[in-house]
Amino acid sequence: MKITKYGHSCVLVEEHGLALMFDPGAFSELPEQLPHVDIVAITHKHFDHLNVENLSLLAHNSPGVKIVCNSEVAAEISNLNFKIEIVEQGQSFELDNLLVEAFGKDHAVIHSSIPTISNTGYLVNQKLWYPGDSLTVLPKPAEILLLPIVAPWSKISETMDFVAASSAKVVIPVHDGFLKFGGPFYSMIKQWCTDRDIKFYEEINYQSYEN
Repeated sequence: MKITKYGHSCVLVEEHGLALMFDPGAFSELPEQLPHVDIVAITHKHFDHLNVENLSLLAHNSPGVKIVCNSEVAAEISNLNFKIEIVEQGQSFELDNLLVEAFGKDHAVIHSSIPTISNTGYLVNQKLWYPGDSLTVLPKPAEILLLPIVAPWSKISETMDFVAASSAKVVIPVHDGFLKFGGPFYSMIKQWCTDRDIKFYEEINYQSYEN
């Protein structure tokens, strides 16, 4: 199994002559020479995981590509000309020697004030587990874990416990595009402060503050 990361949560998994790409969202760093893909698996509808422009580029480069996703994602792109296969909790999809099994239902809770959306994690050939934006523990161990490292919902202690519970032998960090800039760590808290008339310094590299 060959694994190539293209920024944030965009990961290409190649095995048995087939290629599956996870979550080519807005923070992905797709190369100019796009790889051929047979399956694109999208875990949920947030923009950093679902990006129509990137999907269109991949579909143009790989005309037969199948989009594997949950019902909520499918509804977001149903008006577009993609080949969609809905695969949710307890379901599976198989293409030749590539088996994709779905586990989990909900996105991790960001805050009680924010509605929860659907999130489906995918297990590839009973070997590689990508939970999307969740810390869903599989009923059976997988050798490789694509681990969401930093997100508005993440907490280091919970991430550590998740790694321990997963029993994975290899951990590959993903969901780390936010480390390059403020992203939602800034925008979400800025809005939270604005709603409460609190001044928020949105410049990442501000030098000083005086009061």
